[in-house]
Amino acid sequence: MDLDYFHPDAAPDPRAEKPTVLFCGAMDYNPNIDALRWYFGDVHERLRQLVPELRVLIVGKAPVAEVLAYGGKPGVTVTGGVPDVRPYYRRSWLQIVPLRIGGGTRLKIVESMAIGTPVVSTTIGAQGLDLRHGEDILLAIHRRRSPRKQRAP
Repeated sequence: MDLDYFHPDAAPDPRAEKPTVLFCGAMDYNPNIDALRWYFGDVHERLRQLVPELRVLIVGKAPVAEVLAYGGKPGVTVTGGVPDVRPYYRRSWLQIVPLRIGGGTRLKIVESMAIGTPVVSTTIGAQGLDLRHGEDILLAIHRRRSPRKQRAP
């Protein structure tokens, strides 16, 4: 990762006026698609109840139809590929990394931290990085919901 390129002062971009979260990555990569599916299925509406002006930026190349559909939700923008991700990092109040599956290098976290944008991630999303919850990053343990019990009539 190029620290000269991903530097907080490289080209100043102000934070967005309204609370804005970023999800950055290849949008045809199954772990990212799954992460967005979980975020929009289980988290997004609850977060919007707490923060009605919330904006979500989904930035990354080759968004599949499911990802493009999230752009139809209020306050959600799907950009597709962009020539430079740095303005999106700088504009965002934080980056979310709600990964539940997958492996590999978590460049999106390292880039975000280098540029000065806070990160909230699942523990799976930050796997392999030597980060401390509450100091370097906020980590959430992802737990699958247990099926709801049906009530007897």
